[in-house]
Amino acid sequence: TPPVTNRAIQPGSNGYHGYWGVDFVNVDPHLGTNAEYAAFIDAAHERGIKVYQDIVVNHTADVITYAENEFDYRPLTQPPYTPVVPAEFADAKHPPWLNDPQYYHNRGNSNFSGGEDSIYGDFVGLDDIATDLPFVREQLIDIYQGWVGNFGVDGFRLDTAQHVQIDFWTDFAPALLGYAQSIGKNHLTLFGEAFTGDTIFLSRLMTEGELPSLLNFPLQFRLNDIFNGAGTDGLEALFAEDDRFIDSDSDARDLVNFFGNHDIGRAGGLLRDALPTLTDEQRLAVHKLSHAMLFFLRGVPTIYYGDEQGFVSDAGDQGAREDMMPSLVPSYNDNDLVGTEATTAASNFDQSHPLYRAFAHYARVFRQHKALRHGVQIERLSRATPGLYVVSRIDPVERVEYLVAFNTSASLDSAAVPTATPATSWYAVWPPGDEPVQSDVNADVAVSVPGYGFAIYRAAATIADAPAVASVGLGGVNPGQAVTDIVQLMTDVPDNGFRRVYFEHSVDGAPFEFAGEDYTYPYRLYWNTHGIDDGSNVTLRAVVGNPAGDDVSTSVELVVDHTIDPPSGDNPYGVPVFVRGSFNGWGLSDPLLFEESTATMNAQLNLAAGSYQFKIASEDWATADFGSDGLDPEVVPGTPKTLVTSSNNLVIEISQSGAFLFSVDVTEPQTPVLTVQ
Repeated sequence: TPPVTNRAIQPGSNGYHGYWGVDFVNVDPHLGTNAEYAAFIDAAHERGIKVYQDIVVNHTADVITYAENEFDYRPLTQPPYTPVVPAEFADAKHPPWLNDPQYYHNRGNSNFSGGEDSIYGDFVGLDDIATDLPFVREQLIDIYQGWVGNFGVDGFRLDTAQHVQIDFWTDFAPALLGYAQSIGKNHLTLFGEAFTGDTIFLSRLMTEGELPSLLNFPLQFRLNDIFNGAGTDGLEALFAEDDRFIDSDSDARDLVNFFGNHDIGRAGGLLRDALPTLTDEQRLAVHKLSHAMLFFLRGVPTIYYGDEQGFVSDAGDQGAREDMMPSLVPSYNDNDLVGTEATTAASNFDQSHPLYRAFAHYARVFRQHKALRHGVQIERLSRATPGLYVVSRIDPVERVEYLVAFNTSASLDSAAVPTATPATSWYAVWPPGDEPVQSDVNADVAVSVPGYGFAIYRAAATIADAPAVASVGLGGVNPGQAVTDIVQLMTDVPDNGFRRVYFEHSVDGAPFEFAGEDYTYPYRLYWNTHGIDDGSNVTLRAVVGNPAGDDVSTSVELVVDHTIDPPSGDNPYGVPVFVRGSFNGWGLSDPLLFEESTATMNAQLNLAAGSYQFKIASEDWATADFGSDGLDPEVVPGTPKTLVTSSNNLVIEISQSGAFLFSVDVTEPQTPVLTVQ
């Protein structure tokens, strides 16, 4: 809830939630005064609690109407509507510049198409601020620097982050972080809300937009799929996209994990709808499991108020906003809460609630084990159906492996799980007091997890050094290539141990600057050319840290050319298409980027020597699903092969490890031609 002064009543609805702001420098009187808010923050700080404030830069309350009395979106190729401010609202907003219609886009309602209307259109009628104007950016930065300096706010949740220009955030985020540091607040937190599962777009908000973090909607969508009966393979495919978030100051470990919230519904409601036949005991177990996944998968866990009291919510955003204090709302009070006989008609501050106790215990474990807070995540095992999902978490400094296993099915599930720590005892972190397990000489650990349960084990020994690398090769680009937008830089570093590969860039011969680091195979960087002048000569370098300190590096020189068209996703199939095979768990880690000028889709993959099966397919295995004709499945490197829609896999033999370009000619979309080089 943004605490700013809010227009609570608008035609057709009410905005009790604070997202219809009119005065952006003063606290809403319903909540208190500015002095009381400052005192509240001081009291929180005395207790070791940080206060993150919900804010909106995209829009204000709906005050402006249009002389044309039309509200459909007008594109940028047409003039905007004629804004009209009713006399009674002429001075309703503060600071005063917000009362001037020239600082709004005035183009009618967004269609939420993902195109320009999502940036320039009114969000369900709310007045869309012209965040593209330099004056507006300066004023918004000043407003929120004030909340930091005058009140001591520790961070901001950035509502509707996807509905403003990415380069707005490029100005806004560094300005706020820099200001906070100038007054001694070195850990200001910013995380954006972008309601999409598109990891490519979201990664841009963090790399190009310079936002430190985002709400992790892709994880929320995957968890919802899993509890609706999908296998855990979807999680592995999601985390394979993590490399897209790597840049010089952040990566996917900074994403904010959540499951339910105040917009889409509470976790209890989502789980009730997904699993309506569960017993009360199973409901409680699944609720605990879903939140354990938020805590112990990579990312920052977030618990929404009331989840620890078993709130379940009704449909819609207003149905998901139960009261912690005794409620008078019948639609809240008739809900069957999780883990209790109480209702929201009573005070909901029960510290003996089983979910409260469980989450408190999770938090203690989370604090006590650095690898579970900040550690690298390595995928170990997933299922095509509900069941085990297992990852390792490793802090690069401590170098102690933790094995984290979740069971999303109702029955016991067991497996031999590969690790990086052979012939070692592993003690139980969770459930506390469980018997230790043992890894064999091949580093496999026998793991059994009860239905809707989870387990965490910590190895008794540190991870051995990965074998030294004599050289490193680069793929994805060619020396001297003209590049723009995002450059995918691939290395051929093998998957044979826990190691660090870091990347640097130099512009026009300047000293190298850190660009990001990767601890998981395949080792790669999606480097964004944003902010690099057209015509600049850029050197990208990959460095492999060897155990003896004799680091190995290689580099490639490129030319930034923003006049060329970047690879786009507008392929003939209308959805992203991937190389999916036994080399990547049949997942979505290797998207094919469409190049309109050549009518090809391309992806660079690092492959070790061996035999692999694969297909060219979309996420749903339906829109695009290309394989062999069943007679000749072999793909020979360097030889074009015509594909057909088929259930038959392709086969490729790799004689020597290296980087391989998969190029699919889609001139004839129903019979694309694949060449691997």
